[in-house]
Amino acid sequence: MAIQRDLIEKEEIASALCELERALCLRLGKHGYGRFAGPHECYGVIAEEFTKELTDALHANDRASFRRECIDIAVAAMFSYISMDRSAHRDGEPSKPSGPAEE
Repeated sequence: MAIQRDLIEKEEIASALCELERALCLRLGKHGYGRFAGPHECYGVIAEEFTKELTDALHANDRASFRRECIDIAVAAMFSYISMDRSAHRDGEPSKPSGPAEE
């Protein structure tokens, strides 16, 4: 039997993307615009957010903190994605335009 799930509204997606943009701008203001050096640094930042901070929020059963950590992971992933675009090109891989992520 499949789990019955509430549907996500388009407005919720738009709101979440606005929150991601706001959080990314805060991160840039705090840490600057310097790209991550490579995939190992990207992984390290994302892993820290996930394995420590998100897990702590989960174990505390703190939904508000869990949501904030989800945004932090999304910011780390987006910054990593942006950082890797130029470094991939620099490493000889052509930069490819990308569309929406496929499942």
